[in-house]
Amino acid sequence: MKLVAIKKMYPFYVLVVLLFPFLMIGKGTVLLFLNSQHTPLLDFFFATITNLGDGAFIPILLFILFFFYKFKYVYQFAIAALLQIMFVLLMKKFFFDDYFRPYFYFQEIRNTLNFVPGVKI
Repeated sequence: MKLVAIKKMYPFYVLVVLLFPFLMIGKGTVLLFLNSQHTPLLDFFFATITNLGDGAFIPILLFILFFFYKFKYVYQFAIAALLQIMFVLLMKKFFFDDYFRPYFYFQEIRNTLNFVPGVKI
């Protein structure tokens, strides 16, 4: 039983190992790199995907999942989404409120950055 649980978690462990080096990179380095690689296709991609983080997308996703999965799994997803939203809001408002968002963090070089049309900053 225990070995089965470890095997199910294997993709998570691989993801942690692959993403761990990003913790060693300074704040903003990845953002500056991605910003320097802008193309019309990537601008469209990031303008589209940035809206997936809105809370309004979750009910749409729940509605779609309801038709393909058991209610139990949709319910678990909804609870996990609500807990994640509450956790992020608490972290942003109480623990990391003195940290600048990228728009203000890069205030000195803001005029050299590429801003995607249609994305509200």
